[in-house]
Amino acid sequence: MTTGIFFILSAWLIWSFDPILICLIGDAAPRSLIAALAPGTAACCLCLPLARFWRRWRILAPLDRRLVIWQGVVFTAMPDLLYVFALRFAHPGLVSAILRSQVGFAVLIAFFCLRERLSRPTLAGIGLIIAANIFLIIKSSGNASSPGALPGCTLALLAAILWAGATVTGKRLLKVIPPAELVAIRMAIAALAMAAIFLGHGGWRAAEVITVRQWLLIAAKGGLITAPAFVLYMHGLRRVPVYLASALEPLAVLFTLVTAFFILGRGVPPSDLAGIFILLAGTLTVIAAAAGVRGKMIFRGIRGEKQAEIHHEE
Repeated sequence: MTTGIFFILSAWLIWSFDPILICLIGDAAPRSLIAALAPGTAACCLCLPLARFWRRWRILAPLDRRLVIWQGVVFTAMPDLLYVFALRFAHPGLVSAILRSQVGFAVLIAFFCLRERLSRPTLAGIGLIIAANIFLIIKSSGNASSPGALPGCTLALLAAILWAGATVTGKRLLKVIPPAELVAIRMAIAALAMAAIFLGHGGWRAAEVITVRQWLLIAAKGGLITAPAFVLYMHGLRRVPVYLASALEPLAVLFTLVTAFFILGRGVPPSDLAGIFILLAGTLTVIAAAAGVRGKMIFRGIRGEKQAEIHHEE
């Protein structure tokens, strides 16, 4: 358990530097290029699991094949692009906080698509998440000193909803595909999709003005953040329950806020901090509700086993 928590914490610590790195790359670099090269580099780092996946592709069911493609294009490439554009307008800590909403959205999608039940604490947590996002978007729309905050918050919210879809579809795919292979093919498909968009819009002309420093930062995003963070997270999930891994997720927001202040010199207004903490409270409420349900199931299972032993002895 301790090793699993260490892996999860390490993954979120690494991921917390991702929005900072995108800000350091600058606005001159095409966003579609960043969204293409980062997962492409991650896929190259996971070339061995990727090679193993191609042998597995032939035995996958047609529905699972379609879900793999959706994972790469709709639930990875599209939210990645929305995310890197959001960072052009909004504070990285604010974007990171809104992205944590995906926990609540994943629960809602599972309710409507997988018929999973919702408890009252879960509904309360989702309500807090939605209220916090509405508060942040309304506040950003009236922020004259930062006119780009509204599109930034909106793009981050759309990215969170799409990434929630990846969580729900991944729940099924992980039953037939090992974690490393799923991450590898997801990154590869996303890279190909974004490369097509980048080249289709003549982005190669804009790439000519990118400096060596920017190229190195883009490569670092994929090779030093995306790939190792995903691998560490998947290894952690093998050792700890899903709700515990999710409970550690909000720490990424705190890491990002601290690094944004010290590296970029960008603080967060107190009113934004209030919205962020409400959002995190809703996220933790949803996770705690999931943990409570799981605990009750374990308790019932243990009680059932003891009753069965008593009846057997009689």
